[in-house]
Amino acid sequence: MRRESDTLHLLMLETTSKPREYVAIARLLHEASEQVSDEARLRSLAITVVAVDDEVFVNRHYVKIVLVAMLRSAIERTHRNGRIVITAQEIERDLAFAVYASGPAQSHWSETDELARIHARALGGRFWRGDPSDGRLALFTLPLYMDEN
Repeated sequence: MRRESDTLHLLMLETTSKPREYVAIARLLHEASEQVSDEARLRSLAITVVAVDDEVFVNRHYVKIVLVAMLRSAIERTHRNGRIVITAQEIERDLAFAVYASGPAQSHWSETDELARIHARALGGRFWRGDPSDGRLALFTLPLYMDEN
C-alpha cells in the first residue's frame, strides 16, 4: 500500500506538469456541478452554484477533481429532495470554495473527502470541514496565482 506522502509527492509532480490557465470561477463551479448532475438527479437533489464572474489562474483539471469530490461527498450524505450549494470567492490571496449540504451532519471523513484533501494539498491548498459538530460544510482554499510567473 502506497503511503500518503508518496501519493502526495506523485500528485504534486503531476499537477506541476499540467498547465495553469485563466478560468472564470463561475465556469469552474458549473463544470463541477454538471459532472455530478446525474448522481444528484437520481437522488432528487438540487445543486445551486453561487459565484462571482472573476477569473483566476489555476490548474483547472485538478481544481475540478477537488470540487467534484466535494460535491460527491455532499451527494452521499444528503437525503432525497435535499439541497447542495457550491460557492467560491476570493479572500485576500486565496480562493475559497465551499460546499454546503442540507443533509445530516457527518463527523467522519469519507474516502471521497480524503481524495479531496490529498488533491487540495497537492495544489498547495487546504481541505477541511467547517464546524466539527456540523459536518455539512466542506471548505477548500487555494492560493491565488496572479500571473504566469
